[in-house]
Amino acid sequence: MKEVKRVAKVGETIKIVREHPRLGGPTPYPLGSTWVVEEVADEDKGLVYCKGNPCGKFADDYVVLEKHPPNFN
Repeated sequence: MKEVKRVAKVGETIKIVREHPRLGGPTPYPLGSTWVVEEVADEDKGLVYCKGNPCGKFADDYVVLEKHPPNFN
């Protein structure tokens, strides 16, 4: 898979590349974890919500995992 820095779309898989420390409780998106995007709440900032996680994540904190490189033919 190819890691691409862009805003994710519904159904795509993202990988967390930046983790924010929390004051307590578990980290909702651990560094290096992968998630499937369920909703794009803000396309300008890349705010997404993923399956199985009630917290959102901004595009600065993830990369999109592309299964197949785009076809330029």
